[in-house]
Amino acid sequence: TKRARVEEDGEMVWTDFNMGSKLTMKYPSFILAGKGARGETLSMALAGAGQHQDTGAKAIHLAPYTSSTIISKSISKNGGRTSYRGMVTVTPAALQSKNTVICDALLLDSESRSDTYPTDRILNSQVQIQHEATVSKIGEEQLFYLMSRGVTEETARKMIVNGFIDDVVKKLPLEYAVEMNRLIDHEMEGSIG
Repeated sequence: TKRARVEEDGEMVWTDFNMGSKLTMKYPSFILAGKGARGETLSMALAGAGQHQDTGAKAIHLAPYTSSTIISKSISKNGGRTSYRGMVTVTPAALQSKNTVICDALLLDSESRSDTYPTDRILNSQVQIQHEATVSKIGEEQLFYLMSRGVTEETARKMIVNGFIDDVVKKLPLEYAVEMNRLIDHEMEGSIG
């Protein structure tokens, strides 16, 4: 697992994409040690049959006016399982600090599973902490709408998945975004039903 210490007015951005292994356990972290330090994690996981992608991030706020953002997207198909484990710690010295966690999961079938295990240790009251988590499935109405416009079911599923991850992809360097989309499209081939 990756870890960084961020000093005054510094910034660290972790970009993480996990797919293909039977079991992944990865939690990049940053320690915001200097005043005004910033950290961000952009994480994507895709789990297929027999796979468990257990990912997340850790943000430790030690100094005042620090900020962190954790964006985690996961996709489960063919009975795959994804888990998000996040830990946010804000110490008494980290006054006026901010943290946002966004954790979204998309299940492509009824056999797949997604779990979220957030841990927040907030040790002062002069902070702003936000945590949002969603789990959704591809709706029959979505598929019907796209297919009624002449799109095949496989292409419709790819379009829905690409829309789901779009906000993370837009934040990535171009070469990384192109490769990630290519790998996801390849993984989605034959994922009907």
